[in-house]
Amino acid sequence: MQITYPIPKSCNQIIAFGVHDSNLRLIERKISIKLFPIGDRITIEGKESAVNITHNVLENLYKLSKDSTPISHKEIEI
Repeated sequence: MQITYPIPKSCNQIIAFGVHDSNLRLIERKISIKLFPIGDRITIEGKESAVNITHNVLENLYKLSKDSTPISHKEIEI
């Protein structure tokens, strides 16, 4: 399954996704999915249940990124 979602304009992508997308790579490893951020959209590819979980995790990252405080891997709840 592959779904593309818009990234909210209020999201600080550098903070949400981590340096060199390290937060996204962590999510990929833990949930066994693939993430492709391109511009103002992100594509999630994997099993349907994993895509749904990943979407929820990303929504939380978007909310955390509004504070402009770096997000550690410990804060990413999967």
